[in-house]
Amino acid sequence: MPIMSWLQRRPSGVYRVRRVVPERLREYFDGRTIITRGLGTRDPVVAKRKGLVVAAEIERQFAEADAALKNPTVATYKAIQKYAEEDRQRPRSDREEEGFDSWLDDRLECPDSERC
Repeated sequence: MPIMSWLQRRPSGVYRVRRVVPERLREYFDGRTIITRGLGTRDPVVAKRKGLVVAAEIERQFAEADAALKNPTVATYKAIQKYAEEDRQRPRSDREEEGFDSWLDDRLECPDSERC
C-alpha cells in the first residue's frame, strides 16, 4: 500500500514518484499521460523525504505548463528553453535554425494563433 498517493513501491522494493499529467497540460509533456521518477531507495523514510522534493519539482513543471496555457509569452519562452537544451545535445542544421526562427517570429508577432 502506498505511503502517499503519488509515492509507490515497485515489486523490486524501490520507491518511485508517479504523477498523472492533467489532460490540458499533456501537450507540454510531449503527450505523456504519466510522469514517473525513481527514487533509488528501498527505505520508506528516505523515500518520503526524496519523494517530497521530486513531487514538488513535478508540481512546479505543472504550474509552468499551466502558466504557458494562459500566457503565450511564457509558452514561447519555454519553447526557447527546450530548443536550447536540445541544441546542446545535438547541433542543428541551418535549415532547422531558419525554421525555428520563422516559428518564433510568428509566435511573437501573433501569440493568439486564432486571431491571425
